[in-house]
Amino acid sequence: MKQIITLIFLLLFVAIKAQAQIPVPPESGVNNDTKADEKKTEAHKTQLNTSAYLVIGGGLAIPVGNFAATSGENDGFAQTGIHGYAEAAYPIQHTNFGVAARIDGYMNNISTNKVAVSDFGSSAHFYTRAISAGFFATLPVNNNLSLDFKLLGGILVQSVSASGESKKNSEGAFEYNTSVNARYAFAKHFCGLITIGLLHTDPNYHYDRFVLGHGNIPTTLLNTSIGVGYQL
Repeated sequence: MKQIITLIFLLLFVAIKAQAQIPVPPESGVNNDTKADEKKTEAHKTQLNTSAYLVIGGGLAIPVGNFAATSGENDGFAQTGIHGYAEAAYPIQHTNFGVAARIDGYMNNISTNKVAVSDFGSSAHFYTRAISAGFFATLPVNNNLSLDFKLLGGILVQSVSASGESKKNSEGAFEYNTSVNARYAFAKHFCGLITIGLLHTDPNYHYDRFVLGHGNIPTTLLNTSIGVGYQL
C-alpha cells in the first residue's frame, strides 16, 4: 500500500512539471480580441483535457490484508466483490489541478464456510459506503487522453448482513482513498475512464462482532473499474 501511495505522489510531481511546460493563453484584453482570446483558452483547455466532468462507473472490489484474511480475531473473511461509484471533478482555471468529490459503494461476500461460529447460515455480506472529497491532478498525454491522480478522504459506514437482514453496523469511520485513472474524450462532451484505486479505513463495531466478540475490522479494498462521464 505504501508503494502505491508513493507512486501516486511521484506521478503528481510529474503532473506539476507538465503544467509548468504548457503555455497558458493570455487573459482577455479590453479590445476587440475577446473572441480570439476565448478560442485560445478553449484550445488550451482541449490540449490539457482538463474540463470539469461527472462520471459513474463500477467494477471489482478486491479485499487486501486483514480484510481478506481468515484466521485472526480482527480479520474480515471478505471475498472479492463489486464496486460502484459516482464522481465529480473540477479543475481550477483549466490548470492541471483541481478538486474532486465522490460516493462509493462496495459489496463483499463473507467466507462463511471458514467461520467457526456464525449465525449467518450460508450467505453473508459486507456493505461499505463512503463519501469523500479532496484533490486531483491531471497529466495530459495528448488532446484526448489524460491520466488523473486523486487523493481523497471522508466518512465511511460499514455493515454486515445476511439474507438481506442487517446484522451489525459499524460506527462512522474516517477513510482515505487514492486512485489513478486513464480518461479518454471520445466525443465533445463525453469520456470513458479506466480506474484503479485503493481505499483504507478501520471501522469499529462497538458491540459484539458477528464472529469473535467486538472491535475493529481493518478494511483495505483495491478497486478496478470502468466508467463513462460527461465533460462540461
